[in-house]
Amino acid sequence: MELRIAKIKAPRREKKDIVVKIFDTTTKQTPILGFSIKSSLGKLSSLFNSNQSSNFLFQIKTNSSFDPETVNSIVKRPRNRQRFKVLKDNNCDIEFVEIENPVFTQNLKMVDSSMPNILAKMLIYYYSGEEKADMVCLVERLKQDNPINYDLSNLHPIYEHKIKTLLTDMSLGMTAADVWNGRYKAVGGFIIVQDDGDLVCYHVYQKDKFQEFLLKHSKLDMPTIGRIDYKLFFQMEEIIILICV
Repeated sequence: MELRIAKIKAPRREKKDIVVKIFDTTTKQTPILGFSIKSSLGKLSSLFNSNQSSNFLFQIKTNSSFDPETVNSIVKRPRNRQRFKVLKDNNCDIEFVEIENPVFTQNLKMVDSSMPNILAKMLIYYYSGEEKADMVCLVERLKQDNPINYDLSNLHPIYEHKIKTLLTDMSLGMTAADVWNGRYKAVGGFIIVQDDGDLVCYHVYQKDKFQEFLLKHSKLDMPTIGRIDYKLFFQMEEIIILICV
C-alpha cells in the first residue's frame, strides 16, 4: 500500500489534522469526524497559537521617574517574566486596557462577555510570577480573587466552567485572527500520542472527560522571542505594555 501524503502538518488556521470514520457502538452510527492530533513526544503541542492578532494591551501606572528602558533592556531569560518582575518591584500598577484585535475580542466574547478581562487577569498572574502556568492553578486563583465579582456564595464553579468552555472552543474551532461562528472544525476531539507511542482518543461525545483533560493538561506559555516581542511605550504620563497570549 502506498500513502501519498505531501504534507503531514495542518495549516496554522486549521484545527483538524486527520479525518476519521468512526464506528460508534453506542449510537450505531458511522460519522466522519475531524480530529486534532497532539503528541507527547518531543516539544509540547500548542492548543492555541499566538500571533499579532492575540496582543493584549495593559496600562502601566508608575511614577514619572521610571525609565521604561529599564524593562526593555532586560535580556535575562525568561525575558518577559523578568520584565514583569521589574515592574512589580517598582510598585507599578498593571491594568488591562483592551485586546488589540477587535476580531479576537469578539471571538472571546462569544464564550463570555467578560472573557477578555478573565484571560487578561490570568496573564497578569502568570507573567508577574504570582501563579504557575497550569490552568488548574490559575482557575483556583481566579476563584480566590473573583475579579469579575460573580456571586460565588452558592459555590458555583463559574470560573472553572468558563475556562473549560474557552479551552474547548480554542482547541476545536476558535483562532485569534478569523471571525469565529461558534462552530467546531475538529468536531471529533483529540488523538493523543503518548510517550510510549500508544494512542489515546478524547472524544467530544464524552464532553466532561474531554474538558477535564483540557483543564488538567493545559497551561500558558510564552511566544518565542523574535517572532513576537514585548515593548514599553510612553503615552502621556502613562506607559503601555504590549503582551501576547
